[in-house]
Amino acid sequence: MRFGLLIANQHPPAHDPVQRFAETTEQVRVARDLGFDPVVFGQHFLSTEFSRS
Repeated sequence: MRFGLLIANQHPPAHDPVQRFAETTEQVRVARDLGFDPVVFGQHFLSTEFSRS
């Protein structure tokens, strides 16, 4: 059996994008080291809870 990981790479505007990118990179490294296959990034454009008005 194979397992994959879906990462939602979307965060509220007030969050530091550099810090979030570092966290996401670390998640991908851990998933790779644990043998996850595949690692996929999801994207939902214009999600109202994260959009700036």
